[in-house]
Amino acid sequence: MRILILCFGTIFCLFAPVDRASACTAPTGYSYTLAQDWPKADRTTWYKTSQGSRLLPMAWYDALVLKGGDTRFASRSNQQRYASLFCDDSDLPLGFVIDQAEGKPDALGLTCAACHTGVLDYNGQAFIVEGGSSELDLQTYLTDIFAALDGLFTEASSGEGTAWPAFAAEILGEPYSRAQEDALFEDLATWLEKRYQVQQSIEAGGVWGHGRTDAVQVILNTASVISGTRAGATLPASTAPVSIPHVWNAHQMERVQWNGSARKVKDIGVLKTIEFGSVIRDVAELIGVFGEIELTTSTPNNTATYPSLKSSTKLANIVRLERALETLKSPAWPAEWGAVDVNGTDYARGKALYDENCAQCHSVLDRENLTVRIADAAYQEQAVEPVTRHLPAFSMPGTKATPVGTDPMMACNAQTHTSWAGTFQALHNSFGALRKLNADMAGGGTTVVSALRNVKLDKFPEGVATLRLIEELSLRMIYEKNAELTALQAEDAKEHARGLYDAILGGLFGTDPGRKVDPASIPDVPEQGTHGLKTVKDVEARCAEFLLAQKEKGQGEFLPEYKARPLNGIFASAPYLHNGSVPTLDDLLKPVDQRNTSFATGAVYFDPVKVGLGAPKPVGASTPFQMHDAEGRIIPGNSNQGHAYPDVPFSDTDRAALIAYLKTL
Repeated sequence: MRILILCFGTIFCLFAPVDRASACTAPTGYSYTLAQDWPKADRTTWYKTSQGSRLLPMAWYDALVLKGGDTRFASRSNQQRYASLFCDDSDLPLGFVIDQAEGKPDALGLTCAACHTGVLDYNGQAFIVEGGSSELDLQTYLTDIFAALDGLFTEASSGEGTAWPAFAAEILGEPYSRAQEDALFEDLATWLEKRYQVQQSIEAGGVWGHGRTDAVQVILNTASVISGTRAGATLPASTAPVSIPHVWNAHQMERVQWNGSARKVKDIGVLKTIEFGSVIRDVAELIGVFGEIELTTSTPNNTATYPSLKSSTKLANIVRLERALETLKSPAWPAEWGAVDVNGTDYARGKALYDENCAQCHSVLDRENLTVRIADAAYQEQAVEPVTRHLPAFSMPGTKATPVGTDPMMACNAQTHTSWAGTFQALHNSFGALRKLNADMAGGGTTVVSALRNVKLDKFPEGVATLRLIEELSLRMIYEKNAELTALQAEDAKEHARGLYDAILGGLFGTDPGRKVDPASIPDVPEQGTHGLKTVKDVEARCAEFLLAQKEKGQGEFLPEYKARPLNGIFASAPYLHNGSVPTLDDLLKPVDQRNTSFATGAVYFDPVKVGLGAPKPVGASTPFQMHDAEGRIIPGNSNQGHAYPDVPFSDTDRAALIAYLKTL
């Protein structure tokens, strides 16, 4: 084994690549005519703005070669295996940007556009769907990077082979000293160590394929690593990939994510036009896409002053990205593929079928009105339209709610993921305190000063729900970067929000406990969740058992739910259901046993008749989606069951009429 010397990161600052921070202009050669009417400034923000994601140094990215060959990882020919859309001014896939930070090397990272920009291609016409579902194969992308870097580490450790010397020479320049080489090797070892466990969980998660990712599990597992999983512990496999969701109208909703797990909490300590819950959600997303995070309670001479954390978060940029979405309309069906006659009999029949069978759950939303709030409502709850309905994934004891019956893996995995509290036991549960504070003030009549007297600073329990750690990290990252918010919009502070904001910065949480955490003295207590179970029935049974026990303890959410949102732009968001298990609207409107169970994702043509995924393209990468394993069993996470409406199946004529109406939403 090599002798490791010098602090990591020093070498790359000396040999930073050419500045490409202006890279990632939206690609030309496509039509932007789906009537989304996105202002140029907001579009530019969406494609170019770094949120602080730092996957790997740009110098590594430029020099990296695929394991076992001589193909450059960064080459366009290789990148086309993962993505189909590219920046117009570089060979970076769309949405990959260069993050620049003072005192650090430039790093490659993801911004929102990487996952939330789609394309529809049919009959020689290709349309960009802004805010749509990306075709990105993120699982293979990350696996190839890790394999290549792990191969370099193995070679450098053994002192045999030619790949490591070539990699080092390209980054360091020739001649380079042994000290420089050792520092580069240490940086590589640190990178691999930080990502090893999460990468294992990604590779153990089955085949995600193009356009699907288990981002929630990656975020949860990353939080577990930050908490300090004990030696030999294995993170739950990322077995619940979902179709990358479209994000138009997201700013109008009270809850986002397929399972509605990210709630928007308003006016509890940030600034007037910044929704706290939205920022919490986006910062949590950064945790899963390689934001750098370090808890500082164990740093030598650290005073454990709140937030006791250092991160690469660019909070003002995250807010700018949120604001950019506020002007994005849902896509409109292109006239080039045949206009829908809204005065015709098909449209009228389709609307009647929608009103009878779909409107109870899926509100009709005016695509031109981007300011109306979309409220939350449970199934059959009386509510003022428009609403997002929340339906249980399956029948649970103690509830009469009608289940949607779709694959439960994603919702259950998120709610049954627990972690060893580890280093979080050196922190206050400040998000829990703010949650209580917000509840105390929700009814009005309570001042911030009086509510603050009731704030109780608890510690995290062993076997903590990992969602609580995500919330805590997100809150601390927000307050770590509070100066960015202040500079961005200090004049918009509301009086009671400003009071809490100042109280926190003035020492409401003061000094974290700073307890010395001895891993050997604290047992691992995470419970077995639903991750890795082999059948859908097993998932439902364990999920129900776990959540009922949590309810009895007064902890956690009771129902694993999915949300039924307004269907604006639904034609442009295939494949369907939360897990991307149904290729077209025509399939979705059929009885479950008639739906296609195997189809191509990725570089595929659009089918404007069935409306959804069509045949694979002759050029570009695609992945086969399979609902069944080799033995014919349904793969948990890949079930296309559920959402079986109506009781009497639609005829071919009725499906065509309903699809004609759906095109106009």
